[in-house]
Amino acid sequence: LGFDPLLDLPASGVFAEALMRRGHGAVKGALLDQRFTAGVGNWIADEVLFQARLHPETSCSSLSAVQATAVWSSLKMVVETACKANADSTLFPKDWLFHYRWTGKKASKMPSGHAVSFSTVASRTTAFVPALQKKTDGGVKAEKGAIKVKSEGGEDVTAAAAAGGGGSVIKK
Repeated sequence: LGFDPLLDLPASGVFAEALMRRGHGAVKGALLDQRFTAGVGNWIADEVLFQARLHPETSCSSLSAVQATAVWSSLKMVVETACKANADSTLFPKDWLFHYRWTGKKASKMPSGHAVSFSTVASRTTAFVPALQKKTDGGVKAEKGAIKVKSEGGEDVTAAAAAGGGGSVIKK
């Protein structure tokens, strides 16, 4: 089995490098691969990618270091939040994709008004928000909607990943 994302999460740089080396497969598939990340299931993978603003079909080999670090930060945050809530989904943040994905693949919307779409990635039903999770080559700059992630050292990093772009990194 792979690492436990709660108890044995690798350093952000180690994680990012390992994720980017996973080849042309979809980043969602990598997260679901129990040999890579033990215990990550379908809804967690979707939530992590929503929080990182990455399209689930983005290939691991096309990820920028900023995007891969955003996955690391989002994985850490989602797993820690779910565990602190004792997996009581009523305690999960209301803006999480989790609350809007259980529709039997019927159209739904996030509180922001953005549509939730469904596809099949890595042989699993996948919920994502196309307006926020654009499939890119990892090098497209996306200033609008940039997200803040934490590096392993705890410093804030702004990742222009709202459209899946690698963009620039600005330490805060």
